[in-house]
Amino acid sequence: MNATTLRVKSALTMRLNGSKLLPSALASLSSHELPRVMLNGAGESIAVDDLFDIAQSDAHRHRSASTAMRIGSIISARI
Repeated sequence: MNATTLRVKSALTMRLNGSKLLPSALASLSSHELPRVMLNGAGESIAVDDLFDIAQSDAHRHRSASTAMRIGSIISARI
């Protein structure tokens, strides 16, 4: 299992639909596909790698990975 960390490059100026960034959606993407995922909002589309710095690593090495998955589950439940 891989852990994916997305860090915002700069403050967002519009609302975006982040449903493509849920753990269930990310699980099916390769490390080459994720940067090209397009997020939609306010009549515009923008690639994930234009908004975020992306880091991927082996989740078994990170204690916080289970916490991130719990947070992702909470977000999924609220959408």
